Amino acid sequence: MRRNRKPVQQRHAPAPAPVVAHSPAEPSSTRALLILLAVSAVLVTAVHWPALSAQALSFDDQDYLVDNPLVRNPSLTSAWRFVSEVLEPSTIGGYYQPLAMISLMIDYGLGGRIDDLTPFHATSLTLHVANTLLIITLLYLLFGQPWPAAIVGILFGAHPLTVEPIPWVGERKTLLAAFFSLLALIAYVRYARTHQLRWFLCATLGYCLALLSKPTSTPLPLAMLVLDWWPLQRFSRRAIFEKLPLLALAAVSSLVTFTSQQRTAVVALPGEYNFVEIPMMICHNIMFYLYKLVWPANLTSHNPLPAPFRLTEPWILAGVIGTCVLVPLMIWSLRRTRSLVAGLLIYSLMLLPTIQIIGFSNVIASDKYAYLPAIGLLLALACGLAQYSSRATNPADRTWRIGLLGGIGALIFCAEAYGTRQYLTVWRDTETLYRHMIALAPQAETLRARLGNLYLEQGRTEDAVAELREAARLAPNFAPIHNDLANALKSQGKFDEAIAEYAEALRLQPDFAEPYSNLGALLVSQGRAKEALDFFQEAIRRVPKLADAHYNLATTLVSLGRTNEAVVSFRKALEYRYPYPDAHNNLAVVLARQGRVDEAIHHFREAIRFSPDYAEAHFNLAGTLARSGQILEAAREYQQVLRIDPSDEDAWRALDQLNRKGS
Repeated sequence: MRRNRKPVQQRHAPAPAPVVAHSPAEPSSTRALLILLAVSAVLVTAVHWPALSAQALSFDDQDYLVDNPLVRNPSLTSAWRFVSEVLEPSTIGGYYQPLAMISLMIDYGLGGRIDDLTPFHATSLTLHVANTLLIITLLYLLFGQPWPAAIVGILFGAHPLTVEPIPWVGERKTLLAAFFSLLALIAYVRYARTHQLRWFLCATLGYCLALLSKPTSTPLPLAMLVLDWWPLQRFSRRAIFEKLPLLALAAVSSLVTFTSQQRTAVVALPGEYNFVEIPMMICHNIMFYLYKLVWPANLTSHNPLPAPFRLTEPWILAGVIGTCVLVPLMIWSLRRTRSLVAGLLIYSLMLLPTIQIIGFSNVIASDKYAYLPAIGLLLALACGLAQYSSRATNPADRTWRIGLLGGIGALIFCAEAYGTRQYLTVWRDTETLYRHMIALAPQAETLRARLGNLYLEQGRTEDAVAELREAARLAPNFAPIHNDLANALKSQGKFDEAIAEYAEALRLQPDFAEPYSNLGALLVSQGRAKEALDFFQEAIRRVPKLADAHYNLATTLVSLGRTNEAVVSFRKALEYRYPYPDAHNNLAVVLARQGRVDEAIHHFREAIRFSPDYAEAHFNLAGTLARSGQILEAAREYQQVLRIDPSDEDAWRALDQLNRKGS
């Protein structure tokens, strides 16, 4: 007899519960958030506080601050130059970044100086703390839980990988771009919830300001689309359509960035190297930053391109293997949650501009490139913590879970704080910074050359020559290093060796203008002014806007008595460099000799306006004023000379003579 059996029910794996963006409105949650924001600001500030005393100048800080006349002369004129020079910035090679430059200019106006970088670092630290608070706010808006948002935000704020943009003056752009990008994301989340146009306009404005700070924020609209897919769960044709204005801005920014970079710096298109390198580079960078986020050891601003760029290189091989493992794991994770895939997508998309598919740098990776992309990974982490916390069945269980998360977070925070403080010691001065980077990349000729030039500026000529010779050995076919070595040898009085190095630089790069100008200056110092003229003119023929060559030509023409030609060359130097105090001063001297007193006084005053402690210009102006009968004004200028240099005997004598005349 057959027994009746109950029908067997098919068992299904539970469908993954979607994580829906929450709309937090509970007063208790809001109060907790405000308290946690205040605590986070204090903790992150305390961890990074030593950055305020850092005095290292790194790589392009020379262009962003030391030699940038617009930053060092704050004015509406300078600000307009930064804004209006779109396709060919004149004072900073590379892409269009007006907000970052204006920000540095304001800091200079507030007292920042080359020998006191504290005001610059104070602004950068403020921006970093603000970015931390914006991340916490964004995570709270998305997941509705203040504690997980705060834990993740604090871990970001204290992480050693976030050190680099704070003491590095030129990386103000990274912090500003992240600040405006985060504001744009917060506004976009509000728009997705309320569908109010004002929030979308705020998101668009934030995105524009981010692009004007640093164009690495270009992929942000794509990150918004990922947010539409998860956790906002509103991905649709409409979601794509409403991004069209942002994508149009992205296209314009990309075109401007490429053009300005190509005209003023270096761009390497994919066709200029092996296409096989592109996927290897992508794999390397995705895994490299993931590794550094988990284990932030041996951090440096200079990670040179592996040579040769092949799978035999450990980091390249590890990147390819790691990516091949990571991708299927992410696909498998979709069975339970979208958070990991969405977070990794945002991370990868935001890395794209710096991943070197289009080459613009001599490094394969740098800490600062992970600053904004880390948002994607923070989203996934915050989601996991929020899910763990929300599984509590009662208030006691919830308190216990939050306490556990807080305890683990505190341990990680302490480890991060230690690593951050250790890395900040490297930034105490420029020599320490470069020696640290050289220790991690001893074969990097760029680092050796920069350290050599630093020694040359400090008057340590033997050390300079040693480092530059090593750089030339590592890169024998790189003309700029031979030019720098020649400058160092010239400072040692080894003129024949210097001439040989200038010649080598020109052999390697015949269109390189600087060696012509430098060689001309060397000949002038040897009393061979007429020979030098040909070299200055050749430098100008190669690069018509090379201000230093025009200036050197002008001073040489003065020494030869050809003052009318010198005036023309001085004016050219002033046309191609703004401002140029030395050119103003020397042009004024020539004009005064020619009896063009009013013009001379104008140019002396311009030299002083751009360089208030320019003692020679004050002295020359005083003499010109005295000869034209303006005794009181002349006396004031001599007093300015003595303020700058109380031991100037010529100024004391001249002032004494004026006082006798006055009496």
